[in-house]
Amino acid sequence: MAKKEPVADVVGDLLDGIAGRMEDVAREAGVSYSALYSWATGRRRPGRRNLERLASLAEQRADRLESLAEDLRSRVRENGDGRDD
Repeated sequence: MAKKEPVADVVGDLLDGIAGRMEDVAREAGVSYSALYSWATGRRRPGRRNLERLASLAEQRADRLESLAEDLRSRVRENGDGRDD
């Protein structure tokens, strides 16, 4: 069985992957900045409900990024270079 990463590493990877200020990420996830910071630094561990909140936020961001990527590809197909002129 593969060894799992510590929760702090996963939270840190999430923050790196979804980009943005930690304050904004905390607000969107419905958690406090101090809690998110504590999880990211390994001082505390999030409970199941908060892990679900973070997972939902990651999924929302992934869906948005996928939608943006599809839009960009569509522009390339339509215009050849993405320019709107």
